[in-house]
Amino acid sequence: MNKKLDFSCASVMVVDDTLTNLVAIEIALEALGVQNIFTVSSGEAAVKLFQKIPEKIDMIFMDQEMPGMNGIETMQAIRALSHPRAADLPIISTTSNPELIAECRAAGMAGHVRKSPIVAAEWEAALEEHIAPKVNLRELKAQAGTLNAEDIDLAKDVRLAGSEAIEKNSLAEKSAKSVNTRDAAGGWQSTRPAIG
Repeated sequence: MNKKLDFSCASVMVVDDTLTNLVAIEIALEALGVQNIFTVSSGEAAVKLFQKIPEKIDMIFMDQEMPGMNGIETMQAIRALSHPRAADLPIISTTSNPELIAECRAAGMAGHVRKSPIVAAEWEAALEEHIAPKVNLRELKAQAGTLNAEDIDLAKDVRLAGSEAIEKNSLAEKSAKSVNTRDAAGGWQSTRPAIG
C-alpha cells in the first residue's frame, strides 16, 4: 500500500461562484482527506472570511472568472491585509480558461489545478506542496510544545498515514449520497453551505 500524507488537519478555502463546482471540489478534497473545508461563492466573501479566521486557512483554491471581484483581485485584496499569513498564503487558481492560467501565475498565484474535470492527482500534488509542511509543523509544535529550526525540513515527512488511516468513501459513493440528499430534501442541500 502506498503511503499518503494525512491532510485531515488542513483547512482549505474554496472560492467559486458556481454551486456545482463548489460541491464537486468539496467532494474531491474530502476524498483526499481534507476535513476542514470552507466554501464561499464570491471574492468579497473570501476576503471577509479570511479576515475573520486567518489562522484557520492554510490554502485557498480560487476561481478566476467571478462577478464582482475576480480571482486575481481577490488574491490582491487578501495580500494587502495586515495579517502576517496574508503575504504568503498559498492561493491556487482553478480557472477552466487556459488563457487565464499564465495571467494568474504572473499575478502571483502559487499554481493551478484543473476543475473541469477535476484531476485528483493535481489537487493532491498541490496539497502536498503547499499544505503538508505547514500543517505537519503546526501539529508537531502543538504536540511537542516547541520545535527547533533544524526540524523544519523533517516536518515534511513526519505525518505519513499508513494502513491504519481512516478509509474514505469513494467519490462515486459520496456523489450518490449527495444526490440522494438533494432529492430527499426537494432541493440542493450542502453538508457545508457556501458562505456569502
